[in-house]
Amino acid sequence: MPKRNRNNEQRKARGPGFTPGAAANAAPNAAPNTAGADEQTRAVALFAASLEAHRLADQAERQKSHQAAEREHRHQQLRDVKQSAVDTLRRLRSAGATREKVAEADATYRCALAELQQFETGIRPGWAPSPETDGDRSERNDLDDRSELGEPQPS
Repeated sequence: MPKRNRNNEQRKARGPGFTPGAAANAAPNAAPNTAGADEQTRAVALFAASLEAHRLADQAERQKSHQAAEREHRHQQLRDVKQSAVDTLRRLRSAGATREKVAEADATYRCALAELQQFETGIRPGWAPSPETDGDRSERNDLDDRSELGEPQPS
């Protein structure tokens, strides 16, 4: 095994200006070599800043991915609602249901289609009923359902 060279190890550890034995011969009240410590402190600060930047970038990427997943989930929900409305409308038409029920199913389909188009394009179609009308319509449908079942209507 080769002999250990302590002078080279000390030179590497203390920086390029170090000469072995010079520290022992130096005056006792001479200032220690702090140039290496300043560089090391600066390097540690840069490394910490780099870690923080990477952490923030990863966090932003995760948030972006989460928002995209939420948007895709909402889009799928709107497509499912529209398809359900289409299926109901087709079933009622083929079964020969009353005009009122077909008209109600058609209105539900139009609202679902308008919601989907607004989500996809960001603009509500001109032929679509306003969102406030949708809530009024569902409230009226609840009252109609109660009257068909013979339940008392709220006054």
